[in-house]
Amino acid sequence: LYVTGSNAFLLSSDLATLLTGRSYEVNILPFSLKEFAETYPDGKTKAEIFADYFKFSSLPQAVELLHENPALIPDYMRSVYVSILEKDIYPRRQIYREQAFLNVRDYMMDNIGNQVSPYQISRTLAANHKAVSDKTVEEFLRVLTDCFMLYRLKRFDVKGKQHLATLEKYYLTDLGFRHALLGKSEGDNRGFLLENLVFLELKRRNFQLYLGKVGGKEVDFVAQAANGELEYYQVAYSVRDEKTLARELEVLKSIKDHNPKFILTLDEEEASWNGIKQINAINWFFKTSA
Repeated sequence: LYVTGSNAFLLSSDLATLLTGRSYEVNILPFSLKEFAETYPDGKTKAEIFADYFKFSSLPQAVELLHENPALIPDYMRSVYVSILEKDIYPRRQIYREQAFLNVRDYMMDNIGNQVSPYQISRTLAANHKAVSDKTVEEFLRVLTDCFMLYRLKRFDVKGKQHLATLEKYYLTDLGFRHALLGKSEGDNRGFLLENLVFLELKRRNFQLYLGKVGGKEVDFVAQAANGELEYYQVAYSVRDEKTLARELEVLKSIKDHNPKFILTLDEEEASWNGIKQINAINWFFKTSA
């Protein structure tokens, strides 16, 4: 028996309570780049298709609009948001401070891939005359993750092999929401947006994901397979600058185990650095495994 739903009365937390011990949860993500590419006629290059994937949305209806009238995509994304959050979630979670909620939402969408905490968010918003308590921020973040607008990435101490409770990262379920709700183009924070897409792809490949801490350094993704094996990923828009490449390599070199280590970039060239593989991200997206 499959139970499906997308409104507030079928949030994952509610289903987990109702079906404890008798269910298996399957989260449906937007189209992968490979699925997105299947909607294109022959003749488009992988780079051209990825440019659209990066710029628009990978929700099925948005992809259909992309081939018919791309100008309608922002309106569609806003309508999805209104249907889920404003009509369903607000009443269910009794969110009365709607402007405060919007302030937190916009802050999170504008800080994809940055380490944050409820306290930090609260202080930043207060400095911009948008006061909201850290406890309220924490509740709003819970709402945004429960309805799958955001995914949370917890921190993991690679050397100590333990989970850490502070300074997590959040990623959007679809970048189209950021473009539509913030009015920001793909040119803003391109490295973090690429990181968001890599996060979603690793989830599709059934990895458990963590933000890695190695001493005072951070690994973008520690990916744990079902058999317990680990892979490490750094994501950068480009590493053609020598300082950028050195920084990304330094983090991975500081991990002394022999698990696979990758740097994903949009540079066309690929290379290997003492076992650390630099891979073109577009090629990686089109592969079924790393």
